[in-house]
Amino acid sequence: MKILYVIHDYLPRHQAGAEIYLGRLAGAMRDRGHEVAVFTTELDPGRPPFAMRERAHEGVPVYEVNHLRLFSDFGETWRNAEMEAQFEALLDRLRPDAVHLHHLLYHSLRYPALARRRGLPVLFTLHDYALLCPSLRGGQLFDLAGERCDAPAPARCGACLAGEAAAGPEPVIRALGWLSRLGGLAPGPLKTINRELRRRMPGAVARLGELGRRGGPRLKLGERELRARRTAVAAAVRKTDLFLAPSRHLRRRLIQAGVVPARRVRHHPYGFPLAGGRPPVRRAPRPGRLSVVFLGTLAPHKGADTLVRAVRRVDEPGLELAVYGNDLVAPAHVAELRRLCARDPRIRLAGPCEARDVPAVMARADLLVVPSRWEENSPLVVSEAHAAGLPVAAADLGGLRELLGSGRHGPLFAPEDDRGLAAILQDLLHHPEKLADLSERLPKPCSITRDSAGQLRILNKLIERHRSC
Repeated sequence: MKILYVIHDYLPRHQAGAEIYLGRLAGAMRDRGHEVAVFTTELDPGRPPFAMRERAHEGVPVYEVNHLRLFSDFGETWRNAEMEAQFEALLDRLRPDAVHLHHLLYHSLRYPALARRRGLPVLFTLHDYALLCPSLRGGQLFDLAGERCDAPAPARCGACLAGEAAAGPEPVIRALGWLSRLGGLAPGPLKTINRELRRRMPGAVARLGELGRRGGPRLKLGERELRARRTAVAAAVRKTDLFLAPSRHLRRRLIQAGVVPARRVRHHPYGFPLAGGRPPVRRAPRPGRLSVVFLGTLAPHKGADTLVRAVRRVDEPGLELAVYGNDLVAPAHVAELRRLCARDPRIRLAGPCEARDVPAVMARADLLVVPSRWEENSPLVVSEAHAAGLPVAAADLGGLRELLGSGRHGPLFAPEDDRGLAAILQDLLHHPEKLADLSERLPKPCSITRDSAGQLRILNKLIERHRSC
């Protein structure tokens, strides 16, 4: 079987949950003897816009289009003729038996229709609320003011898009792209300047962003624009054969919003590389000692600041916290984290953590904390901790509540409640036997072997159905 996977970003540069999961899935399907490829985008100011580059990642062909994230209007955030042309050319070149979508950010909502024109079945794994939420940050239903959203609304979404155009990568890319056209800088130095500017000068980035917003893209968003996007989403849903939701929460949320019919979306948990893996970690009780770890993007929706504040409330020398995460996504948030961590030697901002290093980081920890503010789908890090025998404490919302069995598999606290989280840390610090008990009762995640086998059965049925029509 030939399968074309589609995602907004991909490994190795991008290592969020959807990218890591797709890397594992593609590898599992390849190991089963199937022919797989990934169609994705990348952002490189030193290359022409929409230029295609071919590469491979762990033996899987990757077709990467250079998308500079520059939009002339709101419609271009979900409908892009250049990306559609590249997608169609790739379909004609590879002639896959099926298309499996994982994210259409930076792509086009017309992909399902383009695939169906060629008689191809379309499977769509949902990783967030992107079909409902028009945000350029990936459909989090979480606005720039730090509030969770119930549904799109013109004023609120318009404010989000304006803020994203101002504070996101677009203005920096515009400036760096302009410099590169002068011929004075090569792509490598451009990336270094971009990285260091966002790390060391978040205020300058914000000011540059404001200039970019004033003279940059016109992301006007009113009821007419939202209605046009809803119409495009509905058309994409009709042309998609089946949706897979890794969490029951995500499935229920999109059904309730009227985005996807219940009969067309199936709960299908993420799979993990468990076969032949390490045995569960068994930690001896250590009264008065608690090593806590955070693994995730350092951005407001992930809530690392809630965890830092909670640790600072616990005046115990035996409590320590290591915060791992990408520090380039939200410079102002990282600056606030650095301020909160200052003069507390128990807290360490450890920088990014490669996926291959996660098991070692977990092996050194007593507790993983996931203090998210947005309604997570099914974060990989929680199930990876469960597979390692590492207890988890998490915010009581969305897919986190589901993964922790409503508190049976780990303590829950109200989102942003640093006092409640501090009480949990204090309790576990002095009662480590509770950690040992939790470790013994953690659920076992689904294996990627079982996951890929299930998807293979689904794809075979979809292919057979299309060929019989």
